Amino acid sequence: MGLLSVQGGLLPVVDLRRRLRLPDCEYGVAAHLLILRTPRRRLAIATDEVQGVSEIDADSVAPASTVLADGGPMTGAVSVSDGILLIHDIEAFLSPEEESQLTEATGETEPSR
Repeated sequence: MGLLSVQGGLLPVVDLRRRLRLPDCEYGVAAHLLILRTPRRRLAIATDEVQGVSEIDADSVAPASTVLADGGPMTGAVSVSDGILLIHDIEAFLSPEEESQLTEATGETEPSR
């Protein structure tokens, strides 16, 4: 979607709606962005809303295969008070080509850590 300047560095902003097969959304100046740090890079993803941050006991997380036969980038699921929380591996969402595009867009020689 673009780049975001955070603490003197550039973060790519990614919209995962297509990947999740959700309709496109127009984001404005009041858009919510979630900043993520993975072992390979930092990036921001556009979100419809952020309801909070929760700490989940690892023992309560069920493997993705118990929810979906092919979990794809989903690594697990956990039951919460108002439904099921699906846990995704953000790096699995990004193809090597997308990783390369993000690295080029930020002017890095390799992904940031």
